[in-house]
Amino acid sequence: MVIWYMLFMSKSESPLEDLSRDELIKLVRMQAAAIERLQKRVEELEAKSQEKNPTERLDQPYSQNAEEKRQEDERTKRN
Repeated sequence: MVIWYMLFMSKSESPLEDLSRDELIKLVRMQAAAIERLQKRVEELEAKSQEKNPTERLDQPYSQNAEEKRQEDERTKRN
């Protein structure tokens, strides 16, 4: 993307119109490569998000379970 910046910051107000055919082809190829890298990264992140979480998820919020356990422990101590 640095090349993109360098290519266009030195050009006129409508930089794409001033590019040669070869420059446009180079730009399209750069963008295609960037898109491919980003698509691979998205696939990696989607796969990672689908992996089983290392900690078991509870049906109820943790704080509710913790409170119920604390109350049960308290009852057990009294007896």
